[in-house]
Parts: sequence; structure tokens; C-alpha cells
Amino acid sequence: MSASGVFTRVFRIRVENGGLVLDWLDESPAGSPVPETVLSLDGRSLPFEDYGPFPCKYAGAMAGTVLLRRSARFPLPPTKKGRITFFRGDASACVRFEGLCGLQSEVPGSCLRAQGRLFFPEPDGIRIDGDSLWKRVCSEIRLCLSLLAMRPISRKIIPFFRFAAILLRPFSPKELWLVSDRLERADDNGEAFFTWLRNHRAEVRCTPVFVLGRKSPHWRRLRSLGPVVPAQSWRHRLLHLLADCIVMAYSRSNYHDPFGGTRLYYADLLARQKRIYLGHGIVKSDLSESLNQYVNAFDLVIASSRSELEAFRDTPRYGFRLEELALTGRPRYDFLEDRAEKIVVVAPTWRRNLFGTIGGADPRRYLELDAAAFESSEFVHFWRALLGSPALLDAADRLGYRIQFLPHPRFFPYLDRFRLDSRVVILGLDTRYREIFAKGALMVTDWSSAVFDFAYLRKPVLYARFDDPDNYGTVSFDDERDGFGEIEQTRDGIVSRIVEYMAGGCRMKPFFRDRVERFFAFSDRENSRRVYDAILSRG
Repeated sequence: MSASGVFTRVFRIRVENGGLVLDWLDESPAGSPVPETVLSLDGRSLPFEDYGPFPCKYAGAMAGTVLLRRSARFPLPPTKKGRITFFRGDASACVRFEGLCGLQSEVPGSCLRAQGRLFFPEPDGIRIDGDSLWKRVCSEIRLCLSLLAMRPISRKIIPFFRFAAILLRPFSPKELWLVSDRLERADDNGEAFFTWLRNHRAEVRCTPVFVLGRKSPHWRRLRSLGPVVPAQSWRHRLLHLLADCIVMAYSRSNYHDPFGGTRLYYADLLARQKRIYLGHGIVKSDLSESLNQYVNAFDLVIASSRSELEAFRDTPRYGFRLEELALTGRPRYDFLEDRAEKIVVVAPTWRRNLFGTIGGADPRRYLELDAAAFESSEFVHFWRALLGSPALLDAADRLGYRIQFLPHPRFFPYLDRFRLDSRVVILGLDTRYREIFAKGALMVTDWSSAVFDFAYLRKPVLYARFDDPDNYGTVSFDDERDGFGEIEQTRDGIVSRIVEYMAGGCRMKPFFRDRVERFFAFSDRENSRRVYDAILSRG
């Protein structure tokens, strides 16, 4: 620890347009005065932007501390040599290079090459030196020798991938973009954007490759669209190192990053990549525990409404700057169709409190469910009673409707615990969401963001609320104030409302239709093009 008792945690370093961009968190013990920060280049003070408190509790060993996010952009020294130093108060800061930063404090020989210069991590900052083949070779040898001396086999194969990436980089396609949804399935914004890129390949300036598990039921369909690489394969690892842009629908790292805990040993090779977050659905509650800039270092985050963009911008926990956000609409919406049949889709979302988190730094990892505890939960009791309601099932039979159950993918191993009536059709993992949205006439959910797809088609939705909304964090989109359908808190109430809509032909009421029109920024099926243009505008 430095003399001032604080840490400076650099989580992103980028060299662009002849200048250096640094993003860091200044850490101080809670309740103590925050020392003044000074950033200098060869003894000359540099200006930086202060974005205020950044209360991310998953940034290493920082419990009980105050974090302040800072960012600096400044031209590089013309001499190609120099030293950047962080000061906190009267003493030099203790600097840690971590997260997705191109330099890593824990990696022997860590070195970042850019703009004819080499950047090296130092305990109090960054040393800049002129580029030369000899210096790069020495750094690479030091890193490889340290890896070969490590016990795990997974460390010993890292030099192979590093050398392969360095040798193949000059021959790889220009603007290679890796696009992904989940490992086990596509059918989300990643696939939609990949489809658009392939449909417009004569005009786009990139080579898109989709990442998907080979056992996915969607593998064959994606292969018919264009090149697909098996997730977590050696080809995926190599292409990831060569890629210029990583486009993801989910922030969970193992859905798009094949390296896991060994990623820091490739940090310098990955630093030049653009990281684009399409998102799975519209963010209506506070997801900053996992969707923050310290964890993800996104270059671009997509929003579909002005309120969503404002929530990203104005919530300090996310740590997004305005230039890292783009109001484009989700690519998935470009491919939505309305072919409604007499179908009621019941789609509850998952529950964090039913899983519980694994201890450690990554809040996105979850334990498996305890099946017996799951069956006895209020969640299962409510949805079992609703889907088994004689009043609902008899009315559906009388009016010619079918009831379909769309469980969250996390619940599929436990579907037998719901013990559903045979008249309820369970939609499997191989069912395309696009088809569900097209054919459904009414959607019933609790908190799922899938209602936004349904509402985008101007179809009615209902909210079944029986549990504590505190499970979902601070809400930026309030369903009572902003939602697209009625909210019912009891089984009988939601059953009566479903029957009412079925009897009326499942039409969205004008009051809620007006809300939909005001909410979505775009309804022109040009979201994918706007996303593409936004990525290119980031350089």
C-alpha cells in the first residue's frame, strides 16, 4: 500500500488518434478524507475528468472503501519516451493494473505496444519507451518463461496461442467481428445483428463470425447464415485473439470470452478490441452489480429508449460516459413479426434469491437450485396455481385459446416441479422467441423484459406480481407508471384479467398503446443499421 493508504486501480488503457486514454478508480478508506489526485507526464500535470463516486462492490478487495472514477485523455510525448505518474496527496499512488486493462500488474513482462511505443506497468504509473523488436522479444520471453514454470497445464499452452495470434494477425481478415448470444442458444440480439450483417455483406466493412456451442439446437440454422465457430474451442480462442470487435448480447464473460481466468495473460493482445454490448433486453432495473464499466470496460452500450439511456448515464454505479452510449434500438426488434394466433404466453422470469450467489469476485455466477426448496417456494406455488386454474383453462377451451408456458432457461432442469396440467404447452429450449412473439396474442409475466418485444408489436401484456420487487433492485422503468398492461397481485385477479382479454380478442388498449408509442425511440426496422453505424463511429 502507498504512503497515503490508497490504491489507484487502472481498468482501461487505450491508445488512439495519437493520444492516450486512461480510466481508473481512486480508492480511499470510507470515512477518511479523499487525498487529492495528481496525474503527471514527465513532471507536467495532466487534466482529467472526475465522474464522481462509483460504488462497485465487486472491484477486488475494496469492501468499506470509497471509489471515484476518473478518466484522462492526453497526447503522447513526441520523443516516444516518458513516464506517467499518479500521485495521491503528497505521495505517489500505489497503482494496480487489473480487470480488462491492456497492462496487468500480475503478469511478468506485461507490455502494451501501440503508436510506435511500448507501455510498461510501474508501481506508481506507466513507463513509455520507444518500440523495438528486441524489447518486445525480451518481454515475450519473460512472460513465456514464467508461464512455462507454472504448474497448471492451462498456463503452459498460453505461449502457443500468443505466438499463433502474433504470427497470424497480419493475415487475418480486416475488421473481424465476433458476435454472440448465449453459449447454448442464439435467437437474441446477437443473432439478429449477425443476420443483418450477413444480409448486407455487400455493403458492410467487416467479417462477422458467430460464436455458439456446437450442441446448440440453433447451430444448423446459424451455419446456414454464415461462419460459426464452436464456443470455447481452440478456433474460438484464436479468432478471439485476432478479432477487432467483440459484439455480445450478454455481459457474462464465459458467453463470449474463451479464456476465463487466463485472460490477463492475453491482455495486451486484446487491448485494441472494441467491446460492444447489445444487451439481452431493455434494462428496467439496476443491473450495475454485473453491468458496470469496471467489470466490462465496454466501448459501446446500446439503448432502445431515451429513459433507458438516461438511466445508464445518470446512475453512477454503471460508470458509463455519454460517449459510451448509443440510442439505436435493439437489433432483435428489426425481425419481429405479428402473426398472432389464439395463444396466451405465460413467461415468468428467473429469481436470483432462488439460486444464491457463489462467494468471490464475480456476482454473475450462481449455484444450482435445490430442487426440493424450489418446489416449495412461493414462486412455484403461484405459477402452478395460475397455470392449473380451472377457471383459466376452461375459459381458454371455451374461447378457443391455447395456454403456453415459457420458463426461463435456468428453470428447465426443474420443470417437473411445476406439475402442470396437460392442456398447458411447455415451450422448449429449441423454440425460437421470435416465433413465440409472432404467434402469441397475449403475454403474462412478472418482471421479464420479454414484454418489451411483445409491446413493440403493439400486443397486450399483463403483469402478475405476487412477490417483493426489492429482489430486482432499483427500478428505472416503473410498471405502474410506465408499463404496457394491467398489474394484478393475486391469482384470481390475473385469471380474471386474462379471461377478459381473451373474450375481447386480445387487443392492446389505447391507454397502453400510447405508452408504447412514447417509450420506443424507433419503430422503423433500422435498429441494426444504427448499431453498425455506431460501432464504426467509435473508430
